[in-house]
Amino acid sequence: MKPIKASQQKELKSKQDQLFVIDGAKVKFGPHIGTFKVLNKTPTIQSKTIGTEIEKSPANFTFMDGFQLLTLTQWQDVGTVKFQDNLALIKKSTIMGTGKMPPANAPIESGKIEFIDSGQINASKNIDTTGMPLPEYVPKPQIIEVYYTDLEGNKIEKGVIGQEVYLVVEGNKLEGETSDLYLEDPDIDFEYQGEYLLNDTLKNYTFKSDNERIKLKVITPKNNN
Repeated sequence: MKPIKASQQKELKSKQDQLFVIDGAKVKFGPHIGTFKVLNKTPTIQSKTIGTEIEKSPANFTFMDGFQLLTLTQWQDVGTVKFQDNLALIKKSTIMGTGKMPPANAPIESGKIEFIDSGQINASKNIDTTGMPLPEYVPKPQIIEVYYTDLEGNKIEKGVIGQEVYLVVEGNKLEGETSDLYLEDPDIDFEYQGEYLLNDTLKNYTFKSDNERIKLKVITPKNNN
């Protein structure tokens, strides 16, 4: 059973590492545990905004023990998908920084911020199963990657007015799941099956597969207010 167990753990870690990071994800900086906050408006997963590479200020992080960040560098190991022209953060993304505890004479600490989880509520926890019988691994429904392509399947950043595109959603165990897909973009709006998507939201969409292609038409933005 050991090869099966190792394979399952490797598969799970690989999938976790690629999950989009969303508002509320847990982070660590050495011994300091905290929470990641997305400050910019982006599309959402599970009604929480997705983090991107521009979220790199001390205000993006709150630590439970009062640890305060002083400086941050650039995110490393970011995703390949862009939201609002910025690359998305994924579970394995890291950023170097410095910080200190509140006392004025506390030493400055240097280190790396890492994500403990992605913030997605269905993401599996890292459980030590040493010495325990391993049940059959049943993955939970998760969205791993979202991007646009043209009708020939070529990845594009976003379409132009009048163009028909595919919104591609890749994930695990999505078939039969129903979700709202938030596609907010200040420069364009969308139609789905001839219907205008109010507030850039495709509501109550039921997935037919784990690699879903949803045909949309890019249209001139309307005032939803």
